[in-house]
Amino acid sequence: MRLPFHWNWPLGTALHYCGKVFCATLLGYLLTIGDASYAIYSTFTAALVVGTSRGEDIGGAANRVRGSLAGMLAGLILTQAAILPPALSVALGVAVTAYLCMGFGWGMPAARIGATLCAVTVLLHAGDALSYAGMRLLNTLVGVAAGLLVSYLVLPVGGKRAVSRATRTALKAVVELLAELARSEQTAQAARLVAVLDGMTGLEKVLHDADLEVGGEAAALEERVRQAQLVCLGALAAALAHSELPAGAQVQAEPLRRQAQEIAQRIASGTTPDGDPTGEAPPLGDESALQGLALSLRKIEAALQKLGR
Repeated sequence: MRLPFHWNWPLGTALHYCGKVFCATLLGYLLTIGDASYAIYSTFTAALVVGTSRGEDIGGAANRVRGSLAGMLAGLILTQAAILPPALSVALGVAVTAYLCMGFGWGMPAARIGATLCAVTVLLHAGDALSYAGMRLLNTLVGVAAGLLVSYLVLPVGGKRAVSRATRTALKAVVELLAELARSEQTAQAARLVAVLDGMTGLEKVLHDADLEVGGEAAALEERVRQAQLVCLGALAAALAHSELPAGAQVQAEPLRRQAQEIAQRIASGTTPDGDPTGEAPPLGDESALQGLALSLRKIEAALQKLGR
């Protein structure tokens, strides 16, 4: 396992996130209910809720609340089972928490959060389980409120801004991939392909986050995200086709390399081609479409063979 270590000064999104964590943690502490021992729950909840956008923060807040409810319920039930040894009680409590989260479709993030509350309740607060779980849940809600206040009012990043940022990141990866195809006769480096794939998944994530955002505009942003993903998919298809070029076809491929370079430059400069930008792209033609389909199927067959399928 590699553990790379290198330092980059946090800028842009990273620095913005650091500011959100500071503000949310401070507000969570100031709003704590009860003595200072409960401040840990309001502060780390506030810190864990905030992310890179309001939609992501809503998702994180929902996980905290759902997991805490499941963990509290399981912990309260198991603390009443005095006949069970501690090891079995905590293991069963965490398993019940996970079962509840899976059953309600809340997922593993909520289950992991609930597991901590359940384990601490069973092992350390068997004598005052109800008061402990209640105060912890209350301060968890305080932390959630603090995080969302910062997310919406202090340092907001809406879905539209997050989508624009993810689109720029994805298109930058496409530019680098196309530029490499344009200047090289070799197969594109795997890192370039991975960067484009990451761009596609990043776009899907911000669209999902925008859908969670209260007052967001996910429906209006979906078309833009899908078109950016199609650009990424087209770049990956071009890279796969480029890797299949025989040695004797390099001369014939030169016009296509120039086209790849032109597209990369257009994306980098932010310009659009002449004509109607909303119009349909010209059809590929039957032969080109069949060749593309054949190439895609060959790639699927080759990958399946390597997977032993």
